[in-house]
Amino acid sequence: MTLSVWAQQDYSHLAARPAIASTFTDVFTDWARTHRDVQLRLSVMPGLELHKAKLQLAAAANRLPDIASIDSFWLPLLADHVQPLDAYWPADDQADLLPFTIQTLSRGGHVYGLWHETDCRVLFYRKDLVPTPPRTWDEL
Repeated sequence: MTLSVWAQQDYSHLAARPAIASTFTDVFTDWARTHRDVQLRLSVMPGLELHKAKLQLAAAANRLPDIASIDSFWLPLLADHVQPLDAYWPADDQADLLPFTIQTLSRGGHVYGLWHETDCRVLFYRKDLVPTPPRTWDEL
């Protein structure tokens, strides 16, 4: 079996950052050693918006890759073309991740993606203009 994998530049084994390149090379190599009956056909996609456009064009032509690295907020754009991961990702394993990482890639009780990284968002404010800042998203 051959699986097509579309990866964004920063996430692929061809990434310009040596630490990322090394890590992904190790991950792909280890996976290939334990799954000798499967070949990965890796395509490195162009920058972020071009990658999204290529995915949307592929979806319209019913030619999406088997696996794609996407931003979580793109899932609604592709929701009618993806399959749930439920059979491959047990609930016990999902419990190891932060709840929002599962919720943002779920719909109708099914999970359609797996987060492989996230960043830390910060909201700055001026104390002279906002003496009591919001403590929750609802307050904000």
